[in-house]
Amino acid sequence: MDKQKRRRWLVLPCFVILALSSCTAPETEAPFPEPTPSGAEEPFAVDVRPSAAPVPAPNVFMLAERVLSYALRMDDSQYGFSTGQDANLEELFTACGFLTEEPFYTYKNEEGRADLTLWYNEETGVGIGICGDRGFTCTAAQASRGTEDGYAGFGWYRWEDDLIPPMPEWIGAENYQEEKEYDEAGRLIRLDSSGEFEEWDGQRLWIYSLEWTYDENGVVRHRHFGRNEMFFGTTTPGENGYYDGQGRLVYERGYITHGHTETYYIYEGENTTPTYCLDLDFSAPFYFPVFVYY
Repeated sequence: MDKQKRRRWLVLPCFVILALSSCTAPETEAPFPEPTPSGAEEPFAVDVRPSAAPVPAPNVFMLAERVLSYALRMDDSQYGFSTGQDANLEELFTACGFLTEEPFYTYKNEEGRADLTLWYNEETGVGIGICGDRGFTCTAAQASRGTEDGYAGFGWYRWEDDLIPPMPEWIGAENYQEEKEYDEAGRLIRLDSSGEFEEWDGQRLWIYSLEWTYDENGVVRHRHFGRNEMFFGTTTPGENGYYDGQGRLVYERGYITHGHTETYYIYEGENTTPTYCLDLDFSAPFYFPVFVYY
């Protein structure tokens, strides 16, 4: 009888996934704290004896002096992408001539941390960004409303929307009602809408709701918009919009079934119309970017 063979399995930490892009595609902030790579695990010892050497930690990938956990490269079509060990965003960053201390755009959250840093070359249309600890590349395309040439998306023109959206006629609500709440200064801070629906045996159903927050100057700085998924679907049924001191929409975050979306509206000077818009579709563990100009 053959002797039983013993096998010893060696468990290694997972390597961080990265991606790279080509720079030839057509078309004074506070120091950013270095996050711990989310894909890294604690070093695992092969032998528990004190004299045994631990397995080396995973490779640490850097971009613009920051640690990246993941990165993704988009190709010229805006649909294809690549990830893998052959990717190196630092090489692309250098090849494009970007400087760490001179980003094209930085978005800081309420705590003053740079949630998004974007470098962009207007001549080549190539951009490299970091959102949190995840890197990505993008190529700019013309924005579209869906009726003309260009790249059509979910939110390129939401900055034009009224603070109170009109009720779509196709919903077919009867006996439509709105309940409104105002603050001491007479500003609208909450709205709930509902209607009766024949296909639901005349039941009164919630349609959408909004909430607003204002600064000391009476400028709206935050809006929450919630919609009934039965009527509007599961693409961004809930969104949080953030406004600057001029009341311009600069950032939105919304739910989507596979993760969430983040949309950044980039303005030049005091213009009330954005020049660029970056949409990041998060599907773990990557941000899939689409970058457009108006």
